[in-house]
Amino acid sequence: MRILPITSNIQTVYNLNKNYTGNKTAINPSFGSKDRFQKSDELLNPQINQIKNDIQNIVEPFLEENKTRFIMLGKIGYDSQEKLKLIKDYETRLMQKKFNAAQNETFKNLTQNALLYEKYENNIKEFERTAQFVQSHKMYSTDKILNAIENGRKKIYRDSEEFEKLKPYYDKFQEVKTNMDKELVNISSKNIPEFSKQIKNLDEQNKTAVLLFLISGYTDANDIKREAQQLISDCKNHKISYDILKRFEKINYKLQQFEESTANKNSVIDSIDKFIEENKDYKKTNPTENEICKIYEKLLADTDKTISKYSNELLEYNQSYKTKISPRIIDRTYKSQAKVNKQLNELILLEKEKFYRQQNSEFDN
Repeated sequence: MRILPITSNIQTVYNLNKNYTGNKTAINPSFGSKDRFQKSDELLNPQINQIKNDIQNIVEPFLEENKTRFIMLGKIGYDSQEKLKLIKDYETRLMQKKFNAAQNETFKNLTQNALLYEKYENNIKEFERTAQFVQSHKMYSTDKILNAIENGRKKIYRDSEEFEKLKPYYDKFQEVKTNMDKELVNISSKNIPEFSKQIKNLDEQNKTAVLLFLISGYTDANDIKREAQQLISDCKNHKISYDILKRFEKINYKLQQFEESTANKNSVIDSIDKFIEENKDYKKTNPTENEICKIYEKLLADTDKTISKYSNELLEYNQSYKTKISPRIIDRTYKSQAKVNKQLNELILLEKEKFYRQQNSEFDN
């Protein structure tokens, strides 16, 4: 393939414009007059003919010679890609169903008493964390904050006997949820050895097909052909400019690179042929969409059954263990706990602001 000296011809076009004595305002984007269009055509026609010749003798023979290979490679890659997309969608659905197992309405309604106790315990934990923080930081261990902790502890733990009635619900909830989570983890495609192996093979098959496409030159050949056709079309429409000349130079370079690379494509073509031979029966060896759907629909159904089983266990427990609690006392305790924790946080914040003001004052002095 012969690459024409585009860069030197850019100067020729520039000189044609520079020496032109007609309408100067038309010189740049379109080279101006009809006479200059003719001179520009004289410059570009050899380039156009050369590119057409290269496309016809280098690019198209490569595409035609390997057409059957690329079609088969594409079919194998597309099949595995679509199966993997279906598997990914199902995996997402399965994961979400497991993640939200304890959040569905039935399960939540059965754990209301347990959650009441959990909130009570969380408020206590927040208070004790704050108290521990104050004890480990002397700057916050003021008499006011220490007194607030001392007085607040009584309020934080008030009505503990009422919440002790709820603790059995909480303990049962934790037991059921732990067991349910363990069982849900085991509901997985990974625990179906043959299917898990098929998923792995699909992934490897798809990655290999994509890689072979990338290094085969197929995409490059089509890109060059498309760019060349667009460039030739632009020249016919007289969209001639400095940019057009640079595009000629660019596509000539790509053609040269492609011609050189195709001379060393034998090993890649051999790899493609080997891959196609190994996967020629992909329709039989790859799992069908129906097979994938059947397996995952069962996994989803098993997940629902497990959630239902443990929901029923909670229901039976709630029916067997009944106790009366006072909503008024529960609400009163929550409000008292919230007030104590808020007061402590505000006192600590005031001490922090006081400390920074002192630091700034010392710095200013």
